[in-house]
Amino acid sequence: MPDGRQLCYHCQLPTDEPIPVDVETRANGVGQITYACPTHAPLYPTGQQPRTLTSAPAAEHEGRR
Repeated sequence: MPDGRQLCYHCQLPTDEPIPVDVETRANGVGQITYACPTHAPLYPTGQQPRTLTSAPAAEHEGRR
């Protein structure tokens, strides 16, 4: 869960509702999370649908990842 305000990858403005759209895992185990505001989350270029903080538990419950 994001702690506090995060910058949106697209507009570079802080958002009170950050949505994690990508996680970069590194060999040392430390990763970087990319966040987006609710407006720009659907525009993030991935093959996956961005998850909101409420849809992640629902997707896990339904067996989707």
